[in-house]
Amino acid sequence: MLNDGPPSAIRPSRAALQIRRTRLPDDGYAVTLGGELDIQTAVELREDITAILAERPLPSRVVIDLRDVTFIDSLGLGTLVVGHRICAEMGVSFTVRNPTGFVSHLLSISGFAERLLASEP
Repeated sequence: MLNDGPPSAIRPSRAALQIRRTRLPDDGYAVTLGGELDIQTAVELREDITAILAERPLPSRVVIDLRDVTFIDSLGLGTLVVGHRICAEMGVSFTVRNPTGFVSHLLSISGFAERLLASEP
């Protein structure tokens, strides 16, 4: 037996996701993320996108900047894809920019790079 003592409560620590929202001159938003976008933190991004889309008038665009994202899992990727779909349905441009090497690779192998990545600098 590996542990003769009473069972311990092991609770996974919540990974940090930093979200900074900046208003753009064209009535859009840049949302800069830092840290991990995963099963534990994706809800924070979803809530931020929801808050942006609740504004009236609607913003012209939402740009998600991933330069400081260190990890993204399938739920994080799914949050970006669903954000893109909902924005498209509402007539709001949604793009992703500055992915790190790992995130860029994930976007590429998943087939979402062409749809999500911004073409402008």
